[in-house]
Order: sequence, then C-alpha cells, then structure tokens
Amino acid sequence: MTMDREASAKLRDAIFARHWWLQYWQNESEEVAYAAWELLLRCVDRRVYLWMSLPFSETEASDPQKKRRIAHFRINFDQLKAAIKKKEEGMGKSFLGRKIVGGIGPWSLH
Repeated sequence: MTMDREASAKLRDAIFARHWWLQYWQNESEEVAYAAWELLLRCVDRRVYLWMSLPFSETEASDPQKKRRIAHFRINFDQLKAAIKKKEEGMGKSFLGRKIVGGIGPWSLH
C-alpha cells in the first residue's frame, strides 16, 4: 500500500470511528446501537482516547436506555481495548509504508 493510500485509510478509519461512536450513543434503536458498536470496533485505534467521552454525565442517565448503554460500554471496554491493540499489531514493523530492517537507518543498534 502506498503512503498516500495508507494515510487516507487511517484518516477514513478515524472519521468512521467518531461517526460510529456517536451513533452508538445517539440512536434510539438498541439494534442499531449494537451494530454501531461492532462497526466502531472495526475502525478504532488509539486516537480514540483523545476524543472518546460519554456524551452525557452519568447523573443525567436516568433514562433506562442510557443506563443500558453505559453498562454495555463498561462491560465491553476490554473488547474496545483489544480492538485497538489488534489494529496496531503491525505498526512496529513498518515506517512510512516501508518495512523496518534491523541494522539500517535509525533502527540500527550500535
């Protein structure tokens, strides 16, 4: 994959992650919210920690639907962390679209 395509794919994933995060919290339908959660897991990376927050305070969550979403989020937070880790598995093996080779460039150990 070229650097342009890789950068575009990462940007697209970041945009989709925010979209699905908002859909998860804002949609009335439990089915659509669950689908949004599953799609979020497909495109999320560690940048999610920069903007991810509950869209309302927990004290405002008197609505049973909001309480269920908060419970689902808490129960499945490890699933979110695992998705982030999986997305980043190969990141330490390449830089700017090139394979990192030991002994060459800034990766050489003296």
